Amino acid sequence: MKDGLIKSTEPGGLVAYTSVPYRQWFDDFPYTMSTMNLFRSEEHVRNWSGFKSGTEEGIVELSVLARLFSVNIMTRRLDPDYISHLQEYRAARIPIWAEIVKKRPFWLPKAP
Repeated sequence: MKDGLIKSTEPGGLVAYTSVPYRQWFDDFPYTMSTMNLFRSEEHVRNWSGFKSGTEEGIVELSVLARLFSVNIMTRRLDPDYISHLQEYRAARIPIWAEIVKKRPFWLPKAP
């Protein structure tokens, strides 16, 4: 990290995992948070006793999540003009979110 931003996720191959699809995260948020873990590799996730078959799409590269959480919508939350820039910040996050969803429908939000 540098200046509050994630600069590197070395060594490569690090992944995050959750067994709860994104569209269900807020149904029981404390439970969802309890299912999120970091792992050395996808192999480690699959060998973990808490891994649930059928949730393979819940495995995502840490480098992708680091990019997602390093955009202004996440890093500028305490700025006094945050709300006035919210639409701009959301727009900057869309390409990264689309990259995640393209490979993993597990990460799609609830339909409005």
